[in-house]
Amino acid sequence: MANQSLPRVPSHPTLAIPPTAYQPGEYHLNVGDQLEISVYRPQAGTDDDMHRYVLVGPDGKISYFFTPSQKAAGLTLAELQSDLTARLAQYVRSPAVSVTLAHSPQKRVYVVGEVVEEGVRQLDANNGDTVLDAIFACKGLTKAANLDQAYVIRRDGIIGINLEQLMFRGDQTQNLPLETGDVVYVPEAVQQWVAVMGYVQRPQAITVSRPISVTQAIAQAEGFRVGGAKDSVLIIRDGLRNGLQHPEILTVDMDQVLTGKAGDVYVTRGDIVYVPPTGLGSYNEVLQQLIPSLQALFFGTYLGVQL
Repeated sequence: MANQSLPRVPSHPTLAIPPTAYQPGEYHLNVGDQLEISVYRPQAGTDDDMHRYVLVGPDGKISYFFTPSQKAAGLTLAELQSDLTARLAQYVRSPAVSVTLAHSPQKRVYVVGEVVEEGVRQLDANNGDTVLDAIFACKGLTKAANLDQAYVIRRDGIIGINLEQLMFRGDQTQNLPLETGDVVYVPEAVQQWVAVMGYVQRPQAITVSRPISVTQAIAQAEGFRVGGAKDSVLIIRDGLRNGLQHPEILTVDMDQVLTGKAGDVYVTRGDIVYVPPTGLGSYNEVLQQLIPSLQALFFGTYLGVQL
């Protein structure tokens, strides 16, 4: 790979590809739900004497006209309506059954991981409470939260949630409606820093809880040193996770950014911002300059190596 030119980075790179938006299924009835049931019969006129409110009992069943032990828990409203229609047809001519959810008790979800207060939370099913509601009920996230890899554990599988996209970019497709028994898990981010290295005044590891711009990262390192290539600032990704082999290297022209001719670029936890000396231009040269300092960082030793 000798003499291979470094790639240029787009003005606004995507830091993470959000998981496919979850499409919630139909509501399934639970113990404690209150149902409103009526049967329209032409011969009954406007007097619907079969209108009743019924409760899904502890055994998961309801009691209604001619159906004293009808299973309800686990069914959708449409499935229950179909079952009641079939059973009532034995006693009522052409029954037109209507079943609606009148009330559902608060549902219980579990929130664990990097939130301020872990625990069981009672959320309102009728109001469509979401992952964001659950996080706010736990007083928010800790600084160690891994925003990109949160997920909800549900009886039929695991649903990935990108909290960075939701909380900092307003992507509501990530705001999953919760169901009774869901477990919201926010893992810990192993790498809590963005490293700023090379020709800056004060190379260091910056602790971050969310993405920051390259401009912010360099400012926290007290700016460029003389001899730094402002037009070829590098973002190194996956270097440590891949054992220092074949990291992704992106190039940012900070002269263009600082003069307003290009948009700023964002870096996230685990990224390395490297300001090379003027004239550094190949992949191998970058690795030769960086590997000693990356190894020092990997083993927890002094980061501020003047390259």
